Amino acid sequence: MDYNDTPFKSYEFEFDGYPAFAIINSTLDGFDNKAAYPVSVFIGIEPEQVDENGHPSDAEYEYLEAIESRLLEKLKPYDVIYVGHTTIPQRREIIFYIPNDESLIAFFEEWGTTTGRLTDVDIEEDADWENIQAFID
Repeated sequence: MDYNDTPFKSYEFEFDGYPAFAIINSTLDGFDNKAAYPVSVFIGIEPEQVDENGHPSDAEYEYLEAIESRLLEKLKPYDVIYVGHTTIPQRREIIFYIPNDESLIAFFEEWGTTTGRLTDVDIEEDADWENIQAFID
């Protein structure tokens, strides 16, 4: 799926006493087909250069955006839901919901090794989308 024309909304919140941000796909408000995408994928990337709040430097932010763009490009042929990303101190998380498809799960696990940054991929069953409830209506 192509997300270039997708509207996103931004959130500011606090995480461990520091400012944090989320950019979330606003078309997911009221999304009624969650059952088809019962698996959450959180890709956590640790930035190398951060400011006093633990947020990526300008150059690092551009690098993280490029990583995310490359991933979205690779996922165009797949049936996935791109939720968006969060930026918290020392971490960028790119968030997806996917069908329970072993080949797609394997794709994400493998992709996590290609970012050039310390990356972890957290994949879990979340049929009710509880992991992102704070961001969608």
